[in-house]
Amino acid sequence: MLRKGFTIIEVLIMVMVFVLISSAVIANFSSARGSARLRAAAQELAANIKRAQAYAYANTQQSVCADNLICGSGSACDALAPAGCTATPILSYGVVLDANSDGKAYVIYADADNSGSYRAGEAIPFGTIALPSGITFQSVVNNNLLYSYSQANSAPFVSCSGGGCTTTAVLYDANTKAVKTVSISKQTGTVSIY
Repeated sequence: MLRKGFTIIEVLIMVMVFVLISSAVIANFSSARGSARLRAAAQELAANIKRAQAYAYANTQQSVCADNLICGSGSACDALAPAGCTATPILSYGVVLDANSDGKAYVIYADADNSGSYRAGEAIPFGTIALPSGITFQSVVNNNLLYSYSQANSAPFVSCSGGGCTTTAVLYDANTKAVKTVSISKQTGTVSIY
């Protein structure tokens, strides 16, 4: 006599195989999605560094208050804006990585007071960029990038020697435990992701 159908044990084995294959596919999908988020965060950081370089090269104008802070970023003249703000070409732009020391944000700023470093109130509009949820700076070496361009300085990059010539930022994804490194040469302005 021919038997039709499956036994309970055969059905259970098929279900277990299906569950194992499904969980492997879901784990790979989740890992790939996390990897894509980390890669996108690194690419956005690299693009924003290039943006600061381009702003410096073009001496892009910003609305600046009398206290050399950018209008709209906490300056005393914000209450008078736009009357208290003056469109001013800025020679130097920078990026401060891990700006809040919490590993979650970086800032593109206009060095309106020509101090060579970031101070609160110099962030350009929309220049404070938060990293995606779960992604932080694991480590940053030489966190202040500053680019300037004028006729006297024929390139928007700085001359340097020794260990201060490269800025390195390691982005960390807490979900996947993966890292991406963004490396910036201060002399050439080259931004690499690996």
